[in-house]
Amino acid sequence: MAGGGWGCERDVSLRSARAVFSALRQEGFQPAFFDLKSPDDLPRLATQSEGNPVFLALHGRGGGEEGSVQSFLEVARIPFTGSGALSSALALDKRRAKRVVAKAGVPVLPDTEKEEYPHFEGFSEGWVIKPLDEGSSQGIQIVAPTNPWPKMGNAPLLIEPRVVGRELTVGVCGEGEKCDVFSPIEISPNSDFYDRKAKYTEGGSTYIKSPSLPEGVSAKVRSFALDAHVALGCKGATRTDFLLGRDNNLWFLELNTIPGMTELSLLPMSAQAAGISFPQLVSRIVRAA
Repeated sequence: MAGGGWGCERDVSLRSARAVFSALRQEGFQPAFFDLKSPDDLPRLATQSEGNPVFLALHGRGGGEEGSVQSFLEVARIPFTGSGALSSALALDKRRAKRVVAKAGVPVLPDTEKEEYPHFEGFSEGWVIKPLDEGSSQGIQIVAPTNPWPKMGNAPLLIEPRVVGRELTVGVCGEGEKCDVFSPIEISPNSDFYDRKAKYTEGGSTYIKSPSLPEGVSAKVRSFALDAHVALGCKGATRTDFLLGRDNNLWFLELNTIPGMTELSLLPMSAQAAGISFPQLVSRIVRAA
């Protein structure tokens, strides 16, 4: 199995890798751990795998979810867990992912690129500025209508209207229409939004496994999560995040092709609510590789 990577989420990836390694051993596998530190390590990863499936516990851009490792393994004809190179790259690019899932009927927020105080019809709560292809809420800025517009660098950005409401996340495991779609979990950060600190600091957020939702919302958000998974051509386990506005409208935020895989992460949490233990989830993912 491969963990780490060379991006800004390396520490989180290593945490997932250690948890998965332990779970694989519990399920009777004999995993070998490979700390992937740079692209130069890829030939050694291929050699050490000896043709066996590689469990990818790599998050974000930089040897993880952008598809570079997957592309190498595809060329080397080495099986691996999760989505392929194209689906991985597409899902990490927030703008392109939105365009694809919107064609599948999943509701997405309007967006623009670098523009000061853009106007979005029907939205008045401010703006959210996001890096185009980072994970873990890296670099996100919230701009209130009364605040000055922040200085922005040259990196590609996505600007969306801010929606005040509830954040839901839905795990999906499988390929095509034959997938397990887990029940939504509500994320309640103990800060202004679900930033990196809220995600990875103990007590930074409250997670509600069986949230009380308006009638029909649970079924609808599960359907949208499956539609996004299928539209992006994903395999294995994914986790899709949504906003539920105060008007009860749902909005797609993003799909994670390699979601966090510690025993406290959201995908294992939703699987557990469906009666699937963390080791069982890991086993299911690796057997599908």
